[in-house]
Amino acid sequence: MRTYIAPIGYDSTRVTRPILSQGIARDTHIELLIPTTTTDDSRGAQAIDDVRRMVEQIEPNVDIETTEVSHDDFEAAIEACGSLIDSADGEVVVIFGGGARDIIRL
Repeated sequence: MRTYIAPIGYDSTRVTRPILSQGIARDTHIELLIPTTTTDDSRGAQAIDDVRRMVEQIEPNVDIETTEVSHDDFEAAIEACGSLIDSADGEVVVIFGGGARDIIRL
């Protein structure tokens, strides 16, 4: 089993390229990190849909989830990301170059 954890911005290829280079199997899990926001973010939603469509064409049984990460509290954001990594099954691949949307504002 392999778990991918990646922030997702507006360009899905920043997530899909590393996933394709590492490989996808039936038991792969993909966790897409998005910032907690109150605004409508259709570009971000489109990028998530693009990832889902691309992965489904290769392996329809891959589990893809999104997790909102607060960008207002640095410690909470780090804790949320750490919890995802700790709870992941199998090999964990963290993709840092996943997107241009802010999750952590310093």
